[in-house]
Amino acid sequence: MRITKRQLRRIIKEEKAKVLAENRVRRIVRRRLAETRLGGEGGAAAGGMVVAVDGAYETPEGAFVTDTEHHPLDQLQDIVDMGVTQVDDSDGMRGVIPIEQWKSIIVSYVSDPDEEIDDIYGPPTRWKGGR
Repeated sequence: MRITKRQLRRIIKEEKAKVLAENRVRRIVRRRLAETRLGGEGGAAAGGMVVAVDGAYETPEGAFVTDTEHHPLDQLQDIVDMGVTQVDDSDGMRGVIPIEQWKSIIVSYVSDPDEEIDDIYGPPTRWKGGR
């Protein structure tokens, strides 16, 4: 089956629109989660804590606040923006860690050339810190 240039342009335009719409939805969801779960009164993450689980973060009650499809540094920026002060990494046998110490762990992990993180996720887009 052959595709004309016009058809290809239309397909690309439609896919780009889908991706942009999905990103807007994710931004809104992250903002709402930050307001209700981590920053709001009676929030699920007491003391601004999240749990590191399978390449993402969730509240202690099990509601995900980040997506495993995003770069680890972008996820880290998301939880920092949400006001998280502690990360529970019990699965990784580290226990509860202050966010500043967790930042250094993630940055060193991402900076390891053997891990090839940027090859998997592409470069981080939201991360404001350095490597």
